[in-house]
Amino acid sequence: MQSLKINFTLQGGKYKIIAMLGQGGFGITYLAENTMLDGKVAIKEFFFKDYCNRDEATSHVTIPTEGNRKIVERFKTKFIKEARTIFKLNHPNIVRILDIFEENGTAFSPSHPKAMSMRWPQPSISCSRASRRLRP
Repeated sequence: MQSLKINFTLQGGKYKIIAMLGQGGFGITYLAENTMLDGKVAIKEFFFKDYCNRDEATSHVTIPTEGNRKIVERFKTKFIKEARTIFKLNHPNIVRILDIFEENGTAFSPSHPKAMSMRWPQPSISCSRASRRLRP
């Protein structure tokens, strides 16, 4: 399993991982505790599953080849840009981003725990069709 371990901390102990909520091709979502505010957050970690590895001892994310490194860095930049964009939005149906930071060779985006209970409408196009539209 490539996810962070339970009780792993980020940002010098500010966030403590409670559980993994889900994993996709580009990221892992965790339930975490903000130890400074004594409350729960959802944390999205950028983790490009097909290109990244996690060191079991340190939890640092590594990228085995230089070619993959360029691809991963490009998508990590997009992940950060997306978080910055969403942070500026204010709408009841949009997840509230609380922070963005880089640590352990990857990026993390904590959000309001409301994100864990939101229901999303069914996509109007297939995932494979959407994927083709997103390719550069």
